[in-house]
Amino acid sequence: MESRSDLRQKHKESGMAAILLLTGFIVGTLDASAAVLRYTLKTGQNPVRIFKYIASGVFGERALNGGMAMAFWGLFFHYIIAFCFTIFFFFIYPVLFRWIRNKVLTGLLYGLFIWVLMNLVIVPLSA
Repeated sequence: MESRSDLRQKHKESGMAAILLLTGFIVGTLDASAAVLRYTLKTGQNPVRIFKYIASGVFGERALNGGMAMAFWGLFFHYIIAFCFTIFFFFIYPVLFRWIRNKVLTGLLYGLFIWVLMNLVIVPLSA
């Protein structure tokens, strides 16, 4: 039989998992929405290409010429990346907040960190 403290710990862990899942979903959805809106307004083309481009990081050139399956793979990879960055932020936030007490500045600096990491490291290293 489990003790009360064990049950509280399990409840706390399941609550944290739900928060992480919801936050990662929101982050991924807002980022994808912004990318789709920007791409559509700028080019007037079908934004499905965005997700095929993401899939091309794994599947190479064939993703760009692939059908909707490649777009769905790209969407899947997009959410995986968003969840990873969300989880990482949850872990480093307590440390960051000790140094930077301003939540807005913390968010802006983390956003800049993600931009640099994606554009200067991850995208150049992908297929």
